[in-house]
Amino acid sequence: MNQTETQAVETKDPDIFELGQYRIKEISKRLSMGVSTLYLYQSKGLFPLGNKLSTRLTLYSSHELNTWVNEVLPQLNFISKQPEADRTRLYN
Repeated sequence: MNQTETQAVETKDPDIFELGQYRIKEISKRLSMGVSTLYLYQSKGLFPLGNKLSTRLTLYSSHELNTWVNEVLPQLNFISKQPEADRTRLYN
C-alpha cells in the first residue's frame, strides 16, 4: 500500500450502522431526523423500503442504511432542526 492509499483508508468514515437490522425509530435517533421525514423520503423513493415482518414491524438492513447515508443523504442537503449540541456529525 502506498502513502495515498494509506491516507484514504485512515480518513474513510466508519459506518454509522453496525451489522444488523434496525427499526425506524432507531434510525431516526441515529440520524437526528424525524420518523415522518424518513417516511416522506421513503414515499418519494429516496429511502430504502425495508423488510416488512408484520403489519407493525419493518426492519432495515445496516448495509442498505449505510449505503443510503453515504450516497443519497449528501445529495438531499438535509439540515437538522435539532439544537446544534444534539446533532450528529452528518449535518451542517
